[in-house]
Amino acid sequence: MSKKKKILIYGIGSLQNRGCEALVNSTISQIDSDVELTAATFDYEHDKNMYRDRIKKIVNHYRQDEKQFTSKEKELYELYKKMPFDYNNYELLYQRDVVKEMKNSDLCIHIGGDNYCYGVNEWMYALNTEAKKLGKKTVLWGASLFDEIKDLELIEDLKKYDLLMLREKISYNAIKDYIEEEKLMLIPDPAFSLEPKEVEMSKWYKDKKIIGLNLSPLTVKTEKNKEAIKKFINYILKNTSYSIALLPHVTVEEASDLTILFEVKKMFKNEIRVFLDDGVYNCQEIKYIISHCDIMIAARTHASIAAYSTLVPTLVIGYSVKSRGIAEDIFGNYQEYVLSCDELKDNALIEKFKYIDDNKAEIKAILESRMTEIKQEARTLYSKMIERLDYLDKKSVCQKEKCTGCSACLNSCPTGAISFTKNQEGFYYPEIDLSKCIHCNKCRKVCCINNVNNYKQDKKQLLCYAAKAKDIDVKKKSSSGGIFHYLAGYIIKHEGIVYGATMNNFKVEHMRIDTIDELDRIQGSKYSQSNLKDTFKQVKHDLDDNKKVLFSGTPCQVLGLKNYLHKDYKNLYTVSVICHGVMNNDIVRKKIDEFEKQYETKMKNLVYHSKVNGWDNTSIEYQSERINKSYSVMEDSLMNLYINNYILRESCYNCPAKGLDNNLADIVLGDYWGIYHVHREMFDSLGVSAIIIKTTKGQNLFKKVEKNLVLEKTKYDEIIKYNPSFHTSMNKPLLRYKIFFDINRNELKTIVDNINLKQQLVQIQEQNKNTINKLESENANLYQELNKIYNSKRYQMANRIGNIISKIKH
Repeated sequence: MSKKKKILIYGIGSLQNRGCEALVNSTISQIDSDVELTAATFDYEHDKNMYRDRIKKIVNHYRQDEKQFTSKEKELYELYKKMPFDYNNYELLYQRDVVKEMKNSDLCIHIGGDNYCYGVNEWMYALNTEAKKLGKKTVLWGASLFDEIKDLELIEDLKKYDLLMLREKISYNAIKDYIEEEKLMLIPDPAFSLEPKEVEMSKWYKDKKIIGLNLSPLTVKTEKNKEAIKKFINYILKNTSYSIALLPHVTVEEASDLTILFEVKKMFKNEIRVFLDDGVYNCQEIKYIISHCDIMIAARTHASIAAYSTLVPTLVIGYSVKSRGIAEDIFGNYQEYVLSCDELKDNALIEKFKYIDDNKAEIKAILESRMTEIKQEARTLYSKMIERLDYLDKKSVCQKEKCTGCSACLNSCPTGAISFTKNQEGFYYPEIDLSKCIHCNKCRKVCCINNVNNYKQDKKQLLCYAAKAKDIDVKKKSSSGGIFHYLAGYIIKHEGIVYGATMNNFKVEHMRIDTIDELDRIQGSKYSQSNLKDTFKQVKHDLDDNKKVLFSGTPCQVLGLKNYLHKDYKNLYTVSVICHGVMNNDIVRKKIDEFEKQYETKMKNLVYHSKVNGWDNTSIEYQSERINKSYSVMEDSLMNLYINNYILRESCYNCPAKGLDNNLADIVLGDYWGIYHVHREMFDSLGVSAIIIKTTKGQNLFKKVEKNLVLEKTKYDEIIKYNPSFHTSMNKPLLRYKIFFDINRNELKTIVDNINLKQQLVQIQEQNKNTINKLESENANLYQELNKIYNSKRYQMANRIGNIISKIKH
């Protein structure tokens, strides 16, 4: 018997909000009956018995009572209080019931609706982060966001969803520059599919032309707003034959529409044509009542959706992107159909109403032509969601944000179904052509992200050295001490093959060499990610031909190769660099274009780790047909962005090949930064290498070349002290998303200048904050001193004398 699929629906505010109820109702009605549903609500007391025929379990979204903590939770709570504040820790303690259900669910659907419209709540960030840790699939369902997304932490959060189903185009367009479009779906709000349910209506409605008027406390915040509503109703009563039904759509105590509607009714308490319908209706019943209106004026989004979907011409009093976005998707523009609550003053509502009233036949015709398609699509959203998730699963080899681009999957595919395609940032990711795929799953089996590496490395006690070539010319051609030149040279001289990264037209790619003359091409640093193409296949072919092979690359490339090969070949030697991370060729090309434009010259060569200013003063050198320019890494815009981690591949912030256990190279090479402090006598302005030898094979190969080197034994801890990137992934700056967004719009120098300016502003704000705190502290001390004076007997006596003198004078 197959396991029953479990889905968690979370983010439910309260079902006393008919819009929230409409979302939940229309969603669960689409989900297959054999799926076990759990729901998390913030209004547990009211909602706990709702839809129990369909929802197996309803849990409290936010259990605040600390008395209910288990002993373990109390222990954690006390621990967190002593730590620097972390909202994730605190939120997850209060969201413990949701997290528990999340662990047991196959899919988590965040019924987003408006949750992201009014400033982000920390519980969303906390739950999304936890869901990712648990490896759960998450979908943001039927949501609106913002016109323009400036909050970088919000982008980071939204990227954690496996799928974003956005209910209007404005929000869709705001996020599509940051998230690949295959993870986005533009959909109608699910509530368009909600069926009205007949209910006995008040006799007041009989034989009347009705304007449904829905107002909320959010829309009527000022006296000007209230005055505009009053003017509008007076206009209707005086100039038209319409009657007005005041229709609440949200009755949650702290945000009830009844608050303002009672006030409105009080203004017109003796007017029979103004009726407050305060009946207790569910979402389907209130939709039935709205369907009997001739015109609807709605503040609540789902009151407007109820009207649109029952073909009622509608004017929305809007207070966020959702009202404009939904209207624009239906009518092609929103200007005539939405009145911002900020514009709700004077005669604005009357003028907007006149347009709706004058054009109600045409508006109804538009709704009639659009609603059949919209409602049909809204009824099938769940199946489309499952279809999209299934499609993304089938065409993906691993979690995209973790993919290193090592190409093991591409090399393992027997049908050539995998190709690497460029994402918005310029990095390449594997994609499966399902028309060629035979579902052998080899690609996923060799992926180092999907599988814990079981490769048994022949480890011995580490040997660590500071080293440099005795030959000055070799050092000059190398990025650091020239060690790789000898390792590769030995393999080639013994009829072996060497694989390494070369730069061709400023694009980095791996190449196969078997002659000493070609060795220069794969020496030197390249900070762009190398295109491996079918290198792993070539390596295997050479190994199977019993050739000695030296493969050099980044730690993740070595890891990918070992996973691809499945076994340890005695004739394979691997060398990895100590890797900071990789950028992509597109960004380098942009920098080259900017350089050529600035200096009106054609670039010939780019030297990432130039020694023109000395090895310890790392520079980048641009060599052109008529001039050479070198800059320190922080002066150069490209290197500034790279060193500060703004333009690295996503996986570099959580690299799977960091540290001794995960870096599977036989030998690790890097610059021995800090050599001056550790082995001063070894310092060399032409470069010193740090060497970490991990395996017997590595030791044996190194012995063959050590006679060419100046060596000093050193300690592993001394190497990583100045080279933390050997064991630690880079921190991801929040600005990274904004920078990739800006790269196609601005020069790199402008981007770096903007970053520096922002940092300066932050520093100024901090300085001002410190100054204000200091002044406040000083003032507090002065106030205390002043109070002491006021309360002193001497002051009181002087005050009395002053009063007596004043009276004598008068």
